Amino acid sequence: MQQGFNLGVIEGFYGKPWSWQTREQYSDFLLEQGYGAYIYGPKFDLKLREEWQKPWTVQEFNHLKQLATCYQQAGLKFGIALSPYEVYQRWNQNTRQALTIKMAEINAIGADILCILFDDMRGDVPELAINQGEICDFIAQQSQAQEIIMCPTYYSDDPVLERIFGAKPDDYLEDLGQQLDAKFDVFWTGPSVWSVSYPPEHLIRVADQLGRKPVIWDNYPVNDMKNWHYLFLRAFQDRLASMPDLTRGHFVNPMNQPQLSKVALHTLPRLYAEGDQYEPNLALRQALSELAPTELAQQLLNDVTTFADRGFKQLSDAEVTALKARYDQFNHPMAQEVLGWLNKEFEFDANKTQLWSQD
Repeated sequence: MQQGFNLGVIEGFYGKPWSWQTREQYSDFLLEQGYGAYIYGPKFDLKLREEWQKPWTVQEFNHLKQLATCYQQAGLKFGIALSPYEVYQRWNQNTRQALTIKMAEINAIGADILCILFDDMRGDVPELAINQGEICDFIAQQSQAQEIIMCPTYYSDDPVLERIFGAKPDDYLEDLGQQLDAKFDVFWTGPSVWSVSYPPEHLIRVADQLGRKPVIWDNYPVNDMKNWHYLFLRAFQDRLASMPDLTRGHFVNPMNQPQLSKVALHTLPRLYAEGDQYEPNLALRQALSELAPTELAQQLLNDVTTFADRGFKQLSDAEVTALKARYDQFNHPMAQEVLGWLNKEFEFDANKTQLWSQD
């Protein structure tokens, strides 16, 4: 894989976040699989988003500091994703001072990668690209991170973004690319918010608009839509082994279920390594065989289609009862997550911070 290409995981979903212990333990898994970075950015942490001006508690700060140390000692990059919510609508001395304070807090944690996210915010405002570029420059001046990745408000060609967040300004990507210094990378989810593939011609066109190769934010296997009722265990497919030639990085947004997310995450480095020889079904079986005991691996393999295509809401009461009985026999974290999913432990209400639905 090319030097300078980031292959990583970004905890960037809505709903139930991972535990601090899980996050630390993930460093070993990511290192073993060939990933190089983890970014902390759960939407659940409002002090990264709507309440970004509030400081983390001492306990939260210490957890983040320890998390950064854990990843860096493992030889992995640690990132923090800050979403200064709609700050471009009230860009003044007060918000500049608040950002200065927030950046001092993030610098004290010691992030290697800083993400500045303007996703899932209103975008039909005057001079959006100019204002966001100015804010990014201001934040960069305060940051000690070695790398900075920003996320546009319109981070895909998907028309759903304009339906929810307002009409995209004309030439938004081109203007943003001109405003941003060359030191900034830019996140992009692809042709849609949940892209099933990344055609080369699409990536080349986006790179031309932005004046730089994008960093892919891959919304698979994330399952934080309002119809929370899916588990995505299939292997990665239809991703380009040539992605390092066309992009600056590839970050995966996993599921609310960290252990089950390992199944798909196990397969992506293999896709890159094997290229045209990569077979998703074989990669899936290999992942399950390495991550779960034989009987549990076979049970998960049997249920891949049920979990991903039918989902919880299409299961009868009898089917739910039968699945609970099957997975209750396994004393394993993956089985516990399936049971938690069946028991609606990952369900969350549709409110203003839970925007997405594929229904």
